[in-house]
Amino acid sequence: MQRGCSMGMNPEQPILCTALAQLKKEHGPLVEKMLELQQLAAQFVHAEAIRKEELLVELQAQTAAFIAELEPHSAREENVLFPMMAKYIGKETGPIAVMEYEHEQAKRLLKRFLEDGFPDYLQNAVETLRGHFQKEEQVLFPMAEKMLSEEEKQHLLEKIATRPADGVGDCQ
Repeated sequence: MQRGCSMGMNPEQPILCTALAQLKKEHGPLVEKMLELQQLAAQFVHAEAIRKEELLVELQAQTAAFIAELEPHSAREENVLFPMMAKYIGKETGPIAVMEYEHEQAKRLLKRFLEDGFPDYLQNAVETLRGHFQKEEQVLFPMAEKMLSEEEKQHLLEKIATRPADGVGDCQ
């Protein structure tokens, strides 16, 4: 086994270094939260008028809590992984441009839901993130594994493991 890498249980899944495996692992709890939000949104949509306001308040509070969990994950990708990869593949077009666009789209939709209370915004955000996570796991992370040197992977691990997300910043 390579130093700093974790073995996948599925032979079809690529072996990811510790940093990339951590980013991938962070998707699981976020997906669970998204499913909870979808269930609560469905309750809201089908609720009688008398319960809608109560459910909306709960749904918006849970959405705000979800955003608080999503943001550090997104920041680690946006401030560390994406710039590292952009040195090799650019960021104006291609995978990094798509990933950044999807981050912004999901954030915008979640914000609109909090402002307007229309569950369609929340549903669209969840669907955007679901597809986004899948692209990262199936395309971006394996690409990064092949592209980044062992030194860069170690640097990535240090940056995402030791710094708070709002202070990740410069990865040079």
